[in-house]
Amino acid sequence: MEPAGALTSGSEAFGAAVAGQTDGYAGWATVYGGSMPEGMLAYGMAMGATNPEEAWEAMWGNPDYRIGDIVQEAAHARNLHWAGWTDQGPNSMFTTFPINKLEDLAGRKMRAGGPQAIFHAAMGGSPVSMNAGDIYTAIKLGTIEGTYWDTGGIDDMSL
Repeated sequence: MEPAGALTSGSEAFGAAVAGQTDGYAGWATVYGGSMPEGMLAYGMAMGATNPEEAWEAMWGNPDYRIGDIVQEAAHARNLHWAGWTDQGPNSMFTTFPINKLEDLAGRKMRAGGPQAIFHAAMGGSPVSMNAGDIYTAIKLGTIEGTYWDTGGIDDMSL
């Protein structure tokens, strides 16, 4: 295990694991969604579960769903084994502008990926995909006006 960026860039890490150049990859489905679209199912279930137990039931417990099997099959087809997801907590919007109603997102550029990008586009905004390390510079330069980020990582990012 090496720190992010030590062996490959963040955008190359998933491909490096698939190619066998590295032994693993820890990342988000928004990064590898283009290479493994089924991975977005591993991202979580926006408004689909009210607690970790319900999410686990949909992923592994209920034979009518077994979402985890879909993700695992896709990973195996790419010479990988999906170890599962973690619960980083609910996601929030951190913006340079006030939000009083969902319409306030229209025309706004926000760092977003996966389900967040789908939501943001549905609200009339422009989702922008970028590595986390570029968020502050992009906000300063006006490339984006905020980011979707998990509340568990607020301290890590100083948002």
